[in-house]
Amino acid sequence: MKLTKFHILFLHRSPIEGLPPALNQANICLERGHTVTVLQEYCMKSRAGANLLPSAVKRCYVQPVELARAGFMARVARVLHFLRETRRLLREINPDVVLVSDSEAAAAVGDLPRRLGCVLVWHFHELPERDTNWGTQRWANNYVWRKTSVPHLISFPDLGRAEIFARDAGVPARSIVIVPNCPRLIPSLPKSALREQLR
Repeated sequence: MKLTKFHILFLHRSPIEGLPPALNQANICLERGHTVTVLQEYCMKSRAGANLLPSAVKRCYVQPVELARAGFMARVARVLHFLRETRRLLREINPDVVLVSDSEAAAAVGDLPRRLGCVLVWHFHELPERDTNWGTQRWANNYVWRKTSVPHLISFPDLGRAEIFARDAGVPARSIVIVPNCPRLIPSLPKSALREQLR
């Protein structure tokens, strides 16, 4: 049986390098023959994160706006810039599947993926928090709790988080799919630096 190959867009506000389960998902999709693009707000600066995805993964960045002042209005301006640029890039990339991993990215694209004919998946690794003090984060969290009919699928890595989200969003827990965070297989274990030091 021939498997269908998709162009999958992984969308994150923060760098994917800081979210190992999403890195594993992107790598596994690539290894299965899918085309993978990652869209995030900025690039991780550390060299340690630089080689965590192969060069076959296309990278797109929304460069944050440089603002003269800090504060709430600056955060709002940055969120609006992320929203506008993410939607523009989504139209350019035109993937088959959009996989969103945080509430800020979900709120940024809204229902645009559906209107473009993409399959939209919200796969949250962490729960949106009720008690956040950040106004823009609270806006994004409220969006995902209110708009559970927007994505084609909502998933969490475990039943506990899925049940809490379902309760907060007022949806049946059975409507949320459990997709565990699975590490990739390592064909050969790396050489242990510790073993050499203990000799």
